[in-house]
Amino acid sequence: MELELALTIVQELLAPEYLNPPQEMVFKAAWEGKSYPEIAEAAGYDQNYIRGVGAQIWRMLATATEKRVSKSNFREIIELFASKAAAESSLPSILQIDWGEAIFLPGGYANDVSVFYGRERERHQLTQWLMADRCRLVAILGMEGMGKTTLAIKLVQELQAKLQANTRVEPASDQFRCILWRSLLNAPLLSELLPEIIRTLIDVLGIQPDVVRWLSNRARLRQDLTDQNLELIPPTIASQLELLVEILGQHRCLIVLDNCESIFQGGAQVGQYRQGYTDYGELFSTLGRVNHHSCLLLTSREKPTEVGQMEGITAKVRTLGLAGLDAAGGQQIFADRGCLPISESEWSEIDRYYGGNPLAFQLVAAAVKDIADGDVREILAHLRSAKSGFADIQILLWTAVETADSSRTSGDVLVGNSTRTDDAG
Repeated sequence: MELELALTIVQELLAPEYLNPPQEMVFKAAWEGKSYPEIAEAAGYDQNYIRGVGAQIWRMLATATEKRVSKSNFREIIELFASKAAAESSLPSILQIDWGEAIFLPGGYANDVSVFYGRERERHQLTQWLMADRCRLVAILGMEGMGKTTLAIKLVQELQAKLQANTRVEPASDQFRCILWRSLLNAPLLSELLPEIIRTLIDVLGIQPDVVRWLSNRARLRQDLTDQNLELIPPTIASQLELLVEILGQHRCLIVLDNCESIFQGGAQVGQYRQGYTDYGELFSTLGRVNHHSCLLLTSREKPTEVGQMEGITAKVRTLGLAGLDAAGGQQIFADRGCLPISESEWSEIDRYYGGNPLAFQLVAAAVKDIADGDVREILAHLRSAKSGFADIQILLWTAVETADSSRTSGDVLVGNSTRTDDAG
């Protein structure tokens, strides 16, 4: 880096303060690699005076950069700061979304939520937590079929529309620079998922290799880093988590991990990780506990223990438990499938039996349309007499859950997202 450019960067860092003539003289000579004795001899000053001026410069730069600065490292810090600033200035102004392995339907989304039922309160709450309260970790919890995945997708799409519409209005610090969606349905090991997330962030955010080196140094990593992103990733999960926190502290991102129940044992072992997956607890704990500007959003049937330990009304970790769908939303599901309207008391009976479960409503409504020509009252006779048929929908839901849990426990590889309607989830 040329000396004049370095001086310009220092001026920007120190503003409204500035280097006085003796400080600028010492800075220029030090930039050229001269020692304190050489600077003192050339300028005709006492060595102790020159050392004192140098100490003033390093203290000023340390305050401005929030880093330890000395004569031995000030040049590297300024060069890396310049690279970081250049990388950030080249970022696109619009939100970047990476859906990962989610299902892509016409329109480019991971699931079709163009028709969405209810959940206005939940959507408002989540937006409040992510945008206004700037929570670091949020978990959407609920049983199978409650619509966790669908709600998360809808939230992401609404954030995308809102942020892109207000790009020129809202402060840049309030916007997510990118959103990453990753499904844990097939239970990837964290040792596989975490490096992939970091590499994707580096690519999507346009972070230059020397900036990654700078971030790694901040995380106290000592690597022989090259220009290849794969080699920029440190080898251990602990060091990768430190690097991830540094990136999420420099760039506001939203990372969504869907179907987190896949990494738990299930059954009676609530909140217990499967063998080989306990390091996910460290991921949740680190991103919930350590200060950064981003957010990790989880969907799960089980609450991670670490989330329960950190959550609170005013904390930066929150959980949203999905209850049953409201009456208006549930009735709309039946109406959209061509079912006939029923009285409030009749609807209350159906709603109570199926617990407001959106997936159950969809299955039952489709069956009513096909078998009873849309007459919802046909359900009531089955429910009241406890006959098989429509009442078995509830049993089928739990059977599907138990089958999935059994497959994960036995080590079977689950079928990918292409065979799942995802609340599904």
